Parts: sequence; structure tokens; C-alpha cells
Amino acid sequence: LDPHPTDYRVRMKVSPQAREHNPTLPAYWEARAIVTISRHGRRRILLTSLLDGKAWPAEEIAEQYQDRWRIETSYRELKQEMLGD
Repeated sequence: LDPHPTDYRVRMKVSPQAREHNPTLPAYWEARAIVTISRHGRRRILLTSLLDGKAWPAEEIAEQYQDRWRIETSYRELKQEMLGD
């Protein structure tokens, strides 16, 4: 896991369909894009609505994501083993 992920603020346009369905939606929404490199050298971009970098450090978010991904893939493997392909 990359010990120094890159942290960006991104602004994305809300789709016309979503705004038509709910006119109170803003034209744009903001998120954080955290770019990190996995143990296997893969570049990952994590999007989060946790905008406060001091309250939610990028390193912590990246570590929690990696832990969660490990749990999810373990569940998938167990399910495939128990239920078959």
C-alpha cells in the first residue's frame, strides 16, 4: 500500500437525468479522489464524500479501503467454495 497517497478535490457534473428527476440537485458535486498504489503495483483511485482531509486523512481512507477489499474478496472466495461455481 502506498504510504503517501495523492489527495485531490474533484468536481463532477450531476447528470441532466438526475437533475430532471430532482430539480433541487446542484449542477455539480464535489468529492475527494485519493490516488494510491496497491501492494501489487496497481494504481487505484478512491472516491469519497469525506471532504475534510484533516478529519479523514487520505492514508487512513486508503488503509480502510484495502482492509474492506480484503474482507470482500475473502467472502467471495468462501461463497464460491461453499456454493460451487
